[in-house]
Amino acid sequence: MSLHDLRNAVVSGIQTTVPRDVRVAATPGRFDVRELQKRSVAAPAVRVSVMDIATEHLGGGLGIWATADLAAYIVTAGDRHYRADERALLLQSILLPLVNFNQWGIACEPARDVAGRNLYSSDLADKFSVALAAVTWTQSIELGADDVAPGESVRDVWVTYEPDDFAEDASKESDSHPVHEESTDG
Repeated sequence: MSLHDLRNAVVSGIQTTVPRDVRVAATPGRFDVRELQKRSVAAPAVRVSVMDIATEHLGGGLGIWATADLAAYIVTAGDRHYRADERALLLQSILLPLVNFNQWGIACEPARDVAGRNLYSSDLADKFSVALAAVTWTQSIELGADDVAPGESVRDVWVTYEPDDFAEDASKESDSHPVHEESTDG
């Protein structure tokens, strides 16, 4: 198992439980007011992130025990029936019992230290009638050498320069296929 597998399992588990109109996806880090202002997110939405990770060595092998802090960020908008903060509370009421002790169908420890967080911002509430909240928890998973086969790379990514600029590096790994990834932020 990997932390990526854990995050994907959480996204799938939440998506199958929340109402159909809630868009659930992974996010690379903290999802706060600034992040919401940078990225367009159609409400209602839940964004799942793996945050801080602590590790502990597992005896004589190559494996480690990773304990990750996770967050499911909730974005809601108000309408004539409910205010945005009321909708956020409704989603937290679904997520809190869902997350508590959940193992998401994978080999990991049950979720623990589950908490709800109100991430209220008057800027969002007053200007856009949007609320931001979160459900946070801690979950442990065993990571080891079996997660990536020996000699296999996770993925070659060329950042801020073209692969042709360093052709000698690319030629050293005959099975490697460098990819130039461009930012889609804008």
